Amino acid sequence: MRNKKLKHPPSRGQGPKHKSTDHWLYGTHAVSAVLGNPKRQLIKAICTQKTEALFNTLIQDAKHPLQKDCVTIDVFKDLFGPGAVHQEIAVLTKPLNHPDFSSWLKGIRNNTSSVVLILDSITDPQNVGAIIRSAVAFGVDGLIVHKHNAPQETATMVKVASGGYEHIPILSVPNISDTLKVLKEEGYWTYGMTEHTDSLLSTVALDQKCVFVMGAEGTGMRPLVAKNCDVLAKLPTRPPILSLNVGQATTLCLYEYVRQHPIV
Repeated sequence: MRNKKLKHPPSRGQGPKHKSTDHWLYGTHAVSAVLGNPKRQLIKAICTQKTEALFNTLIQDAKHPLQKDCVTIDVFKDLFGPGAVHQEIAVLTKPLNHPDFSSWLKGIRNNTSSVVLILDSITDPQNVGAIIRSAVAFGVDGLIVHKHNAPQETATMVKVASGGYEHIPILSVPNISDTLKVLKEEGYWTYGMTEHTDSLLSTVALDQKCVFVMGAEGTGMRPLVAKNCDVLAKLPTRPPILSLNVGQATTLCLYEYVRQHPIV
């Protein structure tokens, strides 16, 4: 198929009208996972002549017919800017629908071993994407965020998650402190990660039903959220570096959980 330019790139608000929530996702791993997710509502796809053969392979996993345009590299630059690592493959999609908290909790209620993540005011797409990738790799059952301060699904986030975004429930709740109380009633122990404590995570015996609460970089957990955690712990960093990037810290927390409770 010959390369062609899209006459009206969606990023400029021209051409066929799409709902404001429709957005582009790009990158080989992200697009592959999106195409293989039957819960996705896909609108169209673009690739270049260079990636057309690869895309034809990936599109075989799509759960419904999908329009594909083979375009020039200039279209990608126009849509995503010169710095985007799009790998010359992208799909236009509607946001992924996630379950509500109550139905999700009901589905995992009988798990004797479970790890959950709560992100308190973490919205940076790079950090959230990295956290999602680690969460899926270590078998996290769900990612909980604040309803009014939740990270939005973006191309950067989904790309950094490297396919993981399609494989984890993201639960929006109106009050994180109240959510912690509910999880405690369900038998979870809650561990807030903060540098403002003397307890090292490696010395804490993590319960099999475990919730890690991660605060935003700089501000950390909000005081009321920290107050509602069963245990406050930190990672053993040395001066002058007193804390890690929240994505790195989350990965180490999840590794410690798996170290104490090996996957069998």
